[in-house]
Amino acid sequence: MPQKAPLDFVRAAARVADAAPEVQFFMAGDGPLVDAVRAEVTRLGLNEQLVIAPWQADVPAMLAAFDVYALTSHWEGLPQSLLEAMALRRAPVATGVDGTAEVIRDGVEGYLVGAGDVEALAARTLALVKDAALRARIGQAARARVEACFTAERMIDAWTRLLLEIAGRGGDGR
Repeated sequence: MPQKAPLDFVRAAARVADAAPEVQFFMAGDGPLVDAVRAEVTRLGLNEQLVIAPWQADVPAMLAAFDVYALTSHWEGLPQSLLEAMALRRAPVATGVDGTAEVIRDGVEGYLVGAGDVEALAARTLALVKDAALRARIGQAARARVEACFTAERMIDAWTRLLLEIAGRGGDGR
């Protein structure tokens, strides 16, 4: 899907691979842009480093294999895959759009970059790839953020409080 900006991911991967040729990349899913993505992977010489896999049913198992999680969406609600990656202590780099900016505090639980900013995405990803201690610190903070704010129980509690507050005001909003 265009909103996921997979070509941004491929172009950032090429920049990271130039600086760290040992890094492997993984994309899951397919869609109308898969042919363009494959062509860009070939054009940039990433065929040996970037795996494009179909949609994955076992997302936690897939995410467990990552060191860094990148989300390149140009718009997004509250991306479940981001929360899953963070819960598994994977250091995220994500575009600071919509729900992602509510989940990640830049530099604390991950990094936020501008939508379409391939250079920043690559730079932040490379920083995490090169620094295991930074990756671990951000991964731990990411997990703590999910536990504190985004578990199903926490979200149900928040909705319950909101609904009780609204109900307590009466039907006219007072």
